[in-house]
Amino acid sequence: MYYESPASGLVWPVNPALRWPSAPPGGGKRYAVPIMGPGNDGSGAVDRATGVPAEHWLRQPDAVVAVTPSEGFCCTAFRVRLPGSGAAGAGDGGADAAAGAPGFLSIFAEAPSWEALTARPSFFGNPLLFPFAYGVAGGAFEYRERRYTLHPTRWGRVAHGLVRDHPWTVERAWTDPAGDHVQAAITTAGDARMLAQFPFPFRLVATYTLAGATLTLEARATNLGQGPMPFGFGIHPYLPLPLHPGGDPADDVIWADTTHLDAGGPPSAGASIALTPATAPYDLRPGPTVASLLAAQGAERGPQGGLYVTYAKLAHEGASGIRWSMTNRRRGVAVEIETAADCRAMVLFAPRPPTTVISPVIGTCLPGFLDDAGRQRELGLLELAPGETWSTAVTVRARLDIPS
Repeated sequence: MYYESPASGLVWPVNPALRWPSAPPGGGKRYAVPIMGPGNDGSGAVDRATGVPAEHWLRQPDAVVAVTPSEGFCCTAFRVRLPGSGAAGAGDGGADAAAGAPGFLSIFAEAPSWEALTARPSFFGNPLLFPFAYGVAGGAFEYRERRYTLHPTRWGRVAHGLVRDHPWTVERAWTDPAGDHVQAAITTAGDARMLAQFPFPFRLVATYTLAGATLTLEARATNLGQGPMPFGFGIHPYLPLPLHPGGDPADDVIWADTTHLDAGGPPSAGASIALTPATAPYDLRPGPTVASLLAAQGAERGPQGGLYVTYAKLAHEGASGIRWSMTNRRRGVAVEIETAADCRAMVLFAPRPPTTVISPVIGTCLPGFLDDAGRQRELGLLELAPGETWSTAVTVRARLDIPS
């Protein structure tokens, strides 16, 4: 079964076992949007009660999460109830948070409209980056002594993979004692357009689970081709600055257990990342403020400003992946991210001023990992044999009990 989204014009497949509105307005168009939260008028593309693009809500009494399967299965909203705003009523299931009621904190930066999300999908929410993160220099790379040229995605660049720019199939949505879940998948085998963007057929399955104020992402990739498949995986969560409305980036503290860095910005053509032991002002282990990091980069990058520092946790430094957090003790709020062991690379990114968001781009690979054929494995290239499956997991936890 296929539906057309009236906002994006995308046509995408859905699981007919799920609940779908049966009488969409708008000239009789069918569309691919599950039943959403309060105020949904059935138009499909945007939850009219909130303005945020939302096609499926996960709900807990004190938190909600929105996802958009038609737009790369992006997590477009993660909201938690602020202390003192009143407890959720029996059976409420976080409905007032989905409806945009006051008293909730947005953990992810939210797109104000569907058009904003489709115009710049990596500037809102949590886009999924696969089968590679970051840009590919010249749109081409060498792998096993063969050169591959990749077609750009709709953004006009070869960057951040392709799954964020294509519709996914919702396979299952369910609730159990472990939380509220939604699972979707994308398959590139047999799709000429997606294979032109990455000529190794694969299937990627992702499951979001909301339990309390903790969001877990589980991802599973399978090589559907006849030969080995190179890949990398990443997440690109955007957090608002300041973290708490009415706050100050001078009060927002970044921490991570990364031990090496390269503060030289994006690698230029012909160059690659050069990691050195982390030192001030960019070492995240002492807990620098966002304001201090932006000031340090502003001094080095000049008018370009913003923030682009590459970090890594080397393989011999323990068995865990990256742990990262942003905390505002003045407001008692923190966001904590923890990854599986294979995600040991990160770019801490913020756009040029006025800087209203910050993003820890965390994954398996460093920037330019496909560009340098002699260092691909060192920079994080992973491989799947034909029929082989790889999996990973990431948790994002909101805490509102941080002592001042």
